[in-house]
Amino acid sequence: MRMPQWKRVCGSLALALLCAPAAQAGQACDDPVAVARRFQQASVEGLLETPAALLSPGLGALFAGERDCQEREQGICHLDSDPWLDGQDGEIDAPFTFARVAGSAADVATVEVRYAVWGEPYRVLLSLRQRKDGCWGVDDMTTQRGSRLRDRLTGPL
Repeated sequence: MRMPQWKRVCGSLALALLCAPAAQAGQACDDPVAVARRFQQASVEGLLETPAALLSPGLGALFAGERDCQEREQGICHLDSDPWLDGQDGEIDAPFTFARVAGSAADVATVEVRYAVWGEPYRVLLSLRQRKDGCWGVDDMTTQRGSRLRDRLTGPL
């Protein structure tokens, strides 16, 4: 028995709508620039609260360690300023732009992020590493002044 035309169209539309979020998530996972954009959006509200799905396992572990340290010490541990501001004060007053720059290996990518803080141009480099699941995760951040986030998180208190 043949299915009426409207059922075929509606069924196809319903399947497309159900699959769209998975396809979008896959694209964000597969594209270093999309992951960098999602990382920036998530981390502006609280760097250490960035979802683990956007991080490499190594950086995720360092973030968890910093959260534990801050809770244990009831205050600041390694991070005493905002890496996006490269300081404690500032206001981001321009939109962010993202561009992938050459990577040194198939599983490593660098994304340049440009924006302005109090009218001054800023440039941050996000290093991404491809995880075992094939998704990209932010592995490090080099600030405007050249400090590396991983170095700050592993340095002495």
